[in-house]
Amino acid sequence: MNNIYKAAIVTPVFWPVGAIGYPHYMALSLKENGYDVTVHTMNVKPDGNKIYDDDIWNGIKIIRHSVYGRLGEFAKNWIPYLKEYNLIHFCGGYRHVHSTLGYLTKNKTSTVIFSPFYPVKPRKNKLLENIAKLYDGSLGKLLFKSCDVILAETNVEKDWLKSLGVPEHLIYIIPNPLPETAFENYDKTKFRIKYNIGNRKIVFFLGGHSYIKNVELLLKIAPAIDAVFVIGGEGELTEKYKKIVETLQITEQIIFPGSFFGEYKKKMEAFASADVVILPSLHEGLGGVLLEGMAQSKPVLASDVGGLPDVVPDKFCLFDLTNTDELIRKLRTLLYDTNYAEYLGNKGRKKAEKYSYHEISKKYINLVISLLSKS
Repeated sequence: MNNIYKAAIVTPVFWPVGAIGYPHYMALSLKENGYDVTVHTMNVKPDGNKIYDDDIWNGIKIIRHSVYGRLGEFAKNWIPYLKEYNLIHFCGGYRHVHSTLGYLTKNKTSTVIFSPFYPVKPRKNKLLENIAKLYDGSLGKLLFKSCDVILAETNVEKDWLKSLGVPEHLIYIIPNPLPETAFENYDKTKFRIKYNIGNRKIVFFLGGHSYIKNVELLLKIAPAIDAVFVIGGEGELTEKYKKIVETLQITEQIIFPGSFFGEYKKKMEAFASADVVILPSLHEGLGGVLLEGMAQSKPVLASDVGGLPDVVPDKFCLFDLTNTDELIRKLRTLLYDTNYAEYLGNKGRKKAEKYSYHEISKKYINLVISLLSKS
């Protein structure tokens, strides 16, 4: 029966732009279960260069639409393309949905799922933060009312949706899944050998080098911790971080290995080599890097913000961003109390398995079947 259904995944970013993520897994899940799937996405890369050709990813057709300037990922009118689908799943681009909003409110003939990805985050620019709140309370509410189901990744995102008037029965928690390869056994020595770390303890961070990720906190506490801090990722603040390292005279203690973009095996080898995986963010929706560490049975430590309390396996794994002493104490415990670290690592592994692609795909497809049977 599934073969009669046509499904569209609408997303700002899709292969080969960016890492494999949520829209890829949802599209793949639909494809594997017999749906005729097409992805609609932008025709530009983050650097502004155009992607001129449509493409195929794992047997899934990709249609790339023109984007005009920086007016948003959905600046082109896609209505003629979307009318033909039984199911449309919008992934992200929550505050860039000009023509999409018009489609949903005036031309709704399909079953519509929306994944906003919890865009509520602190901003240095208070004007932008106020504009975002204004959007949430006006056009955002209108958009959500036009959807059949809203997907959240965590309970805090669900609460945010409820605060905007979305009825609880229309909200389903379906997080970004972990690929099954995240649970494989990876060589724990290659990363250590490459960077001449030896048997020293490793505290591993991975993420964009931006204000939100709060990497400066790690550099601040590094002198108090007898360990190597691996600061994975890249971004606008990378050079600033390197200057801080030089000023603090901790160059022997800090490693910048880069982003691991397109090098999944090397990334997972870095996780496998770590003693603790840490995420000190000011805001997070899900915190997928914690789950990757947990899949490798690593103890994790995270700031008590956003959706991170949903992800960590134990309350001990959370710390208050205003309490640096607590962070140092907990980090030392995880580095040197090997029995407790192993206990939390094993507990984390079991929880991470609930986020595997196999488990999340089942939830997603069951929801899709339920929605289409009603329509």
